Amino acid sequence: MRIVYWHAACQTIETESLRVLTDPWFGCGDGTGGGNYDGAWAPSVPLPPLPTILDHIGAVDYIYLSHVHPDHYSAEFLRAYLALHPATRLLASDEPLLQAALQRDGLRAATRVEPLAGIWVLRHPVDALDSALVVVAGDYAAVHLNDCRYHEAWAEQIKRLCGDRPVVAFLPYLGAGEWPQTYAMPPTEQARAAAQKRAAFKEMFCKFVDTLQPTRAVPVAGESQYVGPLAALNPLRGLPTAQEAALWRLPGHALYYGDTIDLAKDALVPNAVLAWEPAPPPPFLGYRYERDFVGIAPERLEPLCRTLAPRAAHNLLARQTLKKSPYWLAVGTERQCYTALDLSGRWGVRPAMAWREVEKLGEPREEMQLDPRALFGVLTGLYNWNTLMGGAHLRCRRVPLETYVEAVYYELLPRLHV
Repeated sequence: MRIVYWHAACQTIETESLRVLTDPWFGCGDGTGGGNYDGAWAPSVPLPPLPTILDHIGAVDYIYLSHVHPDHYSAEFLRAYLALHPATRLLASDEPLLQAALQRDGLRAATRVEPLAGIWVLRHPVDALDSALVVVAGDYAAVHLNDCRYHEAWAEQIKRLCGDRPVVAFLPYLGAGEWPQTYAMPPTEQARAAAQKRAAFKEMFCKFVDTLQPTRAVPVAGESQYVGPLAALNPLRGLPTAQEAALWRLPGHALYYGDTIDLAKDALVPNAVLAWEPAPPPPFLGYRYERDFVGIAPERLEPLCRTLAPRAAHNLLARQTLKKSPYWLAVGTERQCYTALDLSGRWGVRPAMAWREVEKLGEPREEMQLDPRALFGVLTGLYNWNTLMGGAHLRCRRVPLETYVEAVYYELLPRLHV
């Protein structure tokens, strides 16, 4: 088995019978000239131009897509690649959001490979959005865990599939998200929250290593940064580099574009063959909502948001079974809160009010402010809440600060639209 690392969560896993490319993302955006996460993200390391990358990767049998997040699923890259290699098949889990994205983009993916191929796609038992790839070939195995959180029984299942073979494990060491960099809090509290976030990722990485016992543990799914005005938030994210994460637990290894692991020889070969020149950084063209609504003053959309937000909240409560939680969620723009949802079991919806009035709703509560163009986009279903949060396109306040209700982010907000 031979593995070539490219960027972020993208590697080519080669066996005697097949080649699998994982989660290709190289800064391709939404097809309108912007970066991923609605224009917020770009690679933080130099990369070749896309035609050179396509040439280096060459033909593969499968492209594995772990989940729908845009730094793992890039329709723009897939179209460019499949135009050159139409025989390549896409491999994905049966997760509904990913399958819907494939259908929307005119792509089709298998959800399993022939059993004799030695490939398994395993959805995470808790983070059902994400999945893992396990490839077993002869005496060797490779595991690709993307952004999956540690789950002991699931990690042990993966270990059983690999058996006692030498394993190369590609493990998460950071993640997209709005915490803590988008939250209003004193600088000391923000620094403490960032340190806690970093420590949690370290603990997760080390647990995966301890359970899987790989011969090499490679931190992946990083090498990204905010661009444009949001670049000011980069120092507040609390995220390590891959080089730092590789030192958390031996046998950690940080890889660079073109580095190759040969399991049969137990060798790591630096990129000494592929010749390339870095592509110039693309110009920042604005965030997606700025490009989509060019020429439209943001304040012109505020009356529409005032009407749509309560309607979206009522629709959500009518069609969604929510776990009861003593919690308020208030959503609006910097000017005004446009709706507030009571999740305590009464399932009430409050109409537009000043943010100072939101203080009277009580605690705990979450306050989220978006640009009117972005808010209009998510309320109408044009944009995706998780993508906007992953791209830090909002400003938040949590009262009290330590309160966190996971269902708000993974069950409620994605469905808050008309």
